[in-house]
Parts: sequence; structure tokens; C-alpha cells
Amino acid sequence: MERRMMETMEQAVLNNEAMVRMTAKKFLAKGYEYWLDDVVQDVILKAWTRIGQYNEGIGTLSSWMYTMTRNHCFDLMERKGNSLSIRVGTDDLKNLSDSTSFSDEYGVDSKTLRKALERVGERDRIVLTLKYYFGYSGKEIAVLMNIPETNIGMTVMRAKDRLKRILVGWGTEY
Repeated sequence: MERRMMETMEQAVLNNEAMVRMTAKKFLAKGYEYWLDDVVQDVILKAWTRIGQYNEGIGTLSSWMYTMTRNHCFDLMERKGNSLSIRVGTDDLKNLSDSTSFSDEYGVDSKTLRKALERVGERDRIVLTLKYYFGYSGKEIAVLMNIPETNIGMTVMRAKDRLKRILVGWGTEY
């Protein structure tokens, strides 16, 4: 590329900083927000240094940078995911059992549901809390729990089934 065009493209990269920040906020899971400024800086630098690889025939500069931001966020969460320790505390279980969107499915009072949640395994408590209380997506849960994303649906379903079995064992009907 000629020098003048390179300077214009480099300025266009810098003009997309707000979009990169918004995209990074969207894709970074809870607990990773403190990486936002680093992600924005990394993506801007990566786009600026790789501007020669951008192909106008494939898509817009914004879509190229959007994809770069999304991938950078997922890579970061995957790399750092193993270092995060996930614990579900008593307050989290109380909030989950008090959540009408979750408790209505089981037809029991929140106190009974909380006691049943205490009886399921730790992994089940974690996945149910991440999914139904914190509202994490399957991708975010996969990264945080270090399990394949394709297994998340089955993991959630099995956790719910184990919770239901405990409640049925206590005489709760559906």
C-alpha cells in the first residue's frame, strides 16, 4: 500500500476504538471486566500493525476489527480461565433459590430449594448458579469451568435433573 493510504487506514483503525471497547464489553465474561482496557489496547495495536493484511474485498474495517476483538476476548478468557477459582457461597445459593425465574420451575418454596441446592454436588451448584443467577452464556460457563462448550447444555440438564431427584426424594411433586 502506498504511504498515504497506509496513514489513512491507520487513522481508520484508531477511529474504531469506541466500537472495539463496546464489543469487548459485550464479549468479556463477568470477572474479566478489569481486562477491558488491555483488550482495547491489544486489539488497536494488533489491527494497526496488521493493517496490510486487511482485505477490503472481504468486509469492512469495522467488521474485521469486531472479529479480531471477539476472538481476542475469547482467547483471553480461555487462557486465564484455568487460573480463576469459582466458588458458590451461601448468598449465591440464597439469591438463586429466591430467583423466581429459577424457583418457579421447581414449584417449591425458596428455603426448600436452597436446601436441595446444598445437597447437589459442587459442580452442579456452580453451573446452575452461573447459568441462572449470574446469567452467563454457555461459552462463558465453558471458559470459567474449563469444559468444552459442546458439553454445557448436557451439564446444565444433568445438574437440573439431580436437583429434581433430590426434591422428588423429599416428596415434592411436579
